[in-house]
Amino acid sequence: MLREKGTTYPHPVPLYEEEELLKRIREGIKKENVRIFKLSRYTDIFTPSCMKSGLTFKILKTLCESPVERIIITTKGTPDNNIISLMAEYPQKFSFNVVGKPVGDLVLEPNCPPLEERLETASRIQRKGVQTTIHMDPVIMGVEDEYHLLKGFFAELKKFGLNRVMFSYLLLSPEILSYMVEKTGEEIIKRLLGDYKMENILRYLPREEETEYFATSPALRKESIDRISGLLADEGFDFVLCSLKSGRGNMKIDTKQCPLCDGTFYA
Repeated sequence: MLREKGTTYPHPVPLYEEEELLKRIREGIKKENVRIFKLSRYTDIFTPSCMKSGLTFKILKTLCESPVERIIITTKGTPDNNIISLMAEYPQKFSFNVVGKPVGDLVLEPNCPPLEERLETASRIQRKGVQTTIHMDPVIMGVEDEYHLLKGFFAELKKFGLNRVMFSYLLLSPEILSYMVEKTGEEIIKRLLGDYKMENILRYLPREEETEYFATSPALRKESIDRISGLLADEGFDFVLCSLKSGRGNMKIDTKQCPLCDGTFYA
């Protein structure tokens, strides 16, 4: 499909022409009686090209005018003024979730808008009455969860009045590992791999091989979860740990200290 479209994974393009795409969305919602429409960071429509063409606005307007009751957006991008105005018209329909996390030695997504720009936009949207959550995801254990990095990041969130956080950890698969070695070299990867048990492969979605990943060290994971959740609690944040990606494995999590997302926190 990528070859057919003449593009690559970092440069997404719609599968259909604009009118056909919007028609399929309208008809699909009606046919399937869709009430919750989720746009994840892996189907991110807030890419610069999609925004510039106006397609992002048209997709969201189509959803707003449909019977859909909830539009859940998770994005690394920054909505423009037209989209923020649209959200302000339908604040009860939107859940806006912006990806943001501390910056360590290893940056896997170098083409994101600056963190401050993403947080400032999230703050504007929150002030319009839209439920807004920071997705601290994926945290790279041993790289982005150091105390001083977390303290600085949480101070930035408080500066912008953002007090809802969901966090989860990097699911390190063989494919992602190869990409990281290619982009960063082997030295930092050697340090990182000490936190993973390479001989232990887990799968976070049953019967789906593409969701297989290396297990993390239980002791280090507990230490990291305790550090992050403890700081979030001390700073007065409303927060959860993603149960699907990071709440499994051979370690019991104290849900009184670190609540697990049950699917409703940002829905």
